[in-house]
Amino acid sequence: MVDRLLNYAPITPSGTVSEKKSSTQRIGTPGDKPENFSKILDEKLQEQSSIKFSAHAMERIKKRSIKITQKDIKNIESALKEAEKKGAKEALFVGGKFSLIVSVKNRTVITAIDEESMKNNIFTNIDSAVIL
Repeated sequence: MVDRLLNYAPITPSGTVSEKKSSTQRIGTPGDKPENFSKILDEKLQEQSSIKFSAHAMERIKKRSIKITQKDIKNIESALKEAEKKGAKEALFVGGKFSLIVSVKNRTVITAIDEESMKNNIFTNIDSAVIL
């Protein structure tokens, strides 16, 4: 049987195949749903940042329409470094329009709270508070 297999010609694709892969990535077509673009954008932003956002945090950010800018990310990264130096483990990061519960050790945003939800709220299981 091995002799029979060795007599077969290798399978080659029809048409022209380029060996070099493109470095660009197509991120959607005009018919794609907006959430597909949003998901890809979120993934790209996380790749650029040393901060990770949990799935729960991303859900809260979208549900509560929290706007986090690149400037906010830079401020959070800087504050996170300072919190690490001080030995913080789970911290509440308070910004102007939002707050975040952050696992300092894992560099991960656990949840996000909008300005309205911060009122009359109690935050537990944190050991530090950081004002952004």
